Amino acid sequence: MTTDDSKEPISEVAARPTRRRRRQEGGRPIRPNVRLTVEEDARLQILAAAQHVSVPKLLIDSALSGSTVAAVQQQELVQELFKMNRLLANIANNVNQIAHATNTASKAIRKGEVNADIEEMVAAELPRLPAVTAAVRKVALRIEDVLDEMSY
Repeated sequence: MTTDDSKEPISEVAARPTRRRRRQEGGRPIRPNVRLTVEEDARLQILAAAQHVSVPKLLIDSALSGSTVAAVQQQELVQELFKMNRLLANIANNVNQIAHATNTASKAIRKGEVNADIEEMVAAELPRLPAVTAAVRKVALRIEDVLDEMSY
């Protein structure tokens, strides 16, 4: 048996870890009871496994977003935001490496150990690094804000 979307066996999809919801002050005191047929339960299990969430999370997301399609789209958006955040972290790391290399080159320039072409390149690029780093941080913080607003 496979899921509708991914054509992966249900056992493989279900084996993937699910993400927990954020903790709420005072907990979640209300616990609704939903009666399902065997077929309805099977469909919910398949949908939840395909999205790597629990059935209760699937029901909550679907109800609050308007549909299971909207819930899937929201989950895909969250996954993309996490990917973007990782890419920004990689960019920030690369910028830091460039800054380190530039600072090292600047020290060599001051000691007279580097030719004029490299000196010009370093002088042109060094002032831009703080602005690039600040822009990366700004975008990363905005992604985190969006994820917080979505309660992920």
